Amino acid sequence: MKKVLVTGASGFVGQHVLSLLSAEYAKSFELFGGYFEEKPTEFENVLFFQLDVTNASDVERRIQRLAPHAIIHLAAIAEPGRVNANRSLGLRVNFIVSMNVAKAILNHSPLT
Repeated sequence: MKKVLVTGASGFVGQHVLSLLSAEYAKSFELFGGYFEEKPTEFENVLFFQLDVTNASDVERRIQRLAPHAIIHLAAIAEPGRVNANRSLGLRVNFIVSMNVAKAILNHSPLT
């Protein structure tokens, strides 16, 4: 069965995406949701795990271990006010994290 990993699973969009995937595609895919601190609402057929996307080695390990066929990368800080209040955090989470995910895909799951 093909595997799908959703980062940012506890966020607004992540929860909606997993809700849809769980309801419509659970028979076609193994679903995984990575979250930072707050565990999201449980969905049937979704395996959740804590994932610090700011930690490149954690991202590498998870992607290497899971070997997902698809990754829906939604981990980010979405509130502009929070990003403006702490621009270095915004840069790290909204840009560098995406680079960590991309590098891990290239290194461990290049067909994703």
